[in-house]
Amino acid sequence: MLKKSVEMFSILAATLSCANGWTETLDETAERFERELDERFLDANGVLRCSSGASDVTIWESKGPYENVGIVNGTFLQAMCAKYAVTGDERDLAKARRTYQAISKVYELSQEMGEGYFCKPWGWQCRDETSSDQFVYAMLGMDAFYPFATDAERQEIADRIPK
Repeated sequence: MLKKSVEMFSILAATLSCANGWTETLDETAERFERELDERFLDANGVLRCSSGASDVTIWESKGPYENVGIVNGTFLQAMCAKYAVTGDERDLAKARRTYQAISKVYELSQEMGEGYFCKPWGWQCRDETSSDQFVYAMLGMDAFYPFATDAERQEIADRIPK
């Protein structure tokens, strides 16, 4: 599972590095990487999928491209929060907020299974399948987002931690 997410990021990173003959600055490469994520992996719900839906996806087709949304979106949320903390660029905060909202959609979908549950939303449906990477990375992402969150978002984050 993690292998597919790492593979996705590795392929994109390699493609982006080679695409411009290694002449891009790190900032330019990061911008291109984020643009590729948005164009190829972002779904209509604002969720970063684990695959682009390309025809070379085999096992993922039966479960959909949502196997590792917790780790993919949680990690990206952490990255955007770290980037915003350094740059202060509102576009980075907007991407962080969009990713927080995507995690929130998966969390809300998951609540039909019980308070605090975070599912693998195969076929964009709540499933009784989860794993630690589904919620740990999502929680770490929300923790990173907390300092930049609105008061309402902070309350949502606090409410998501089962008491």
